[in-house]
Amino acid sequence: MPITSAPGGTLAVDSAAIAFTASENGGTFTCKLDAAAYAPCSSPVQLTSLAAGAHRFWVRAKDKAGNVGQPASVAWTYEPPDTTPPTVTITTAPPASTTDRNTAFSFVASESGSTFSCSLDGGSFAACTSPISYTRLPVGAHTFSVRATDPSGNTGPEASHAWTIVVPRPDLYVSAFSRFGITISNKGTATAGPSTLTISSIGTFKVPSIPPGGSATFSWSICRVAVYTAIVDREQAVAESDETNNTATLRNTCS
Repeated sequence: MPITSAPGGTLAVDSAAIAFTASENGGTFTCKLDAAAYAPCSSPVQLTSLAAGAHRFWVRAKDKAGNVGQPASVAWTYEPPDTTPPTVTITTAPPASTTDRNTAFSFVASESGSTFSCSLDGGSFAACTSPISYTRLPVGAHTFSVRATDPSGNTGPEASHAWTIVVPRPDLYVSAFSRFGITISNKGTATAGPSTLTISSIGTFKVPSIPPGGSATFSWSICRVAVYTAIVDREQAVAESDETNNTATLRNTCS
């Protein structure tokens, strides 16, 4: 009894149609799927709502005389299509605020074999690979977005990172203060131009230009019992990234 039409291999649908014939006319058929019991059937058999995984279908014929023949069978596998979109994780990105106009991003997808598309500042998504670099970006706010498409064609939600490129600026502050000396340092990202340092009860000093990471030290020989208040760049002649940390105090007892 041949099976004339049947699924085979791996299918992406949860249904199957199986046709068969008997070697003798006028016979009847019984069929079963997987571990189910044999039950009367006719050709073709329509199978629906199959569970994911391997399946085997058997069919056997009985002639008018009641003779039951050997069953014929066919096997196949139902593998549901992938409908889950991949997610993207950005693994390398610039800090939220930076003076660097060049940057790079690295990212990975939750599914192997995925491809990526990227967008900068709301532009159109275009094919990209990790890492991706951008150079000579303008000062201001930026947003990078990336999304992944898996081998089944599912495109996942985008992952984004926002950051701001700021103008490099100096940041003057009092890094050391004693009764006979003071040090002014620049912890900013640009050179601080000349400024003025005023210390109550001591006097005024001209502060030269200080490069990033540089310092200038001033000293004196007089000692007064007082609270010394030091203010660097009181007139705010230097545009700094932080204008609130230019003051320091020292209680001096001259002992």
